[in-house]
Amino acid sequence: MSSPPPTFTCAHNILHSASPNRDNKRRIFHLGYQAFGAGAFTHFFLPATMGIHFVAHLSPWAAEKCNYFEKLHAKWHDDVAFTLLAILDKAKRAFMAGLDRIHRSEHVRMTSLVVLSKIAYLIRKYKNSNAEDYTNGLCIQGIANRFTGGELEQLWRRFETLDSKLQSDTEQYEPLFQSAPMRYFFYDMPANFGINDFIASWAW
Repeated sequence: MSSPPPTFTCAHNILHSASPNRDNKRRIFHLGYQAFGAGAFTHFFLPATMGIHFVAHLSPWAAEKCNYFEKLHAKWHDDVAFTLLAILDKAKRAFMAGLDRIHRSEHVRMTSLVVLSKIAYLIRKYKNSNAEDYTNGLCIQGIANRFTGGELEQLWRRFETLDSKLQSDTEQYEPLFQSAPMRYFFYDMPANFGINDFIASWAW
């Protein structure tokens, strides 16, 4: 009997920082990871690919791989959009199926949901925007174009309860994340609030 496939429970980007070394240079080895077809939701909002405009210069084997990876990346976007649409429509079964599509493990449901909330925030913020912001890229616009402005406003309302529980009454700061102080917790998840509570928050 063959062994069952491994369960992917998380996919993190490496936090990075520098420590004093009597040198004014900062050297960073910054890694990113994209789980191509592994059923793991990369916790990095909407990563872009290199594209396939260059594949004519590659060997047939390499070109085939690049085209395959591009298709997997497109499916990743489809799965995210499917799950967000299920939330918009208050479709519980479709939402749970969407979570299963983007990340198979039940142990990372809430962290995947938090990433979805950040994606919902970004596509609402940058819908039809020309803002010169590194987060306003083709991936953001591609997902945003699947929804009307009104739908994105309604979608964000679905996340408002969760979003409020991700914030503190006081400013939080963690230099490893290289961001300004903010009210969002950097590590803590909402207490006594899970997937079923998130679904119940759609009731109104």
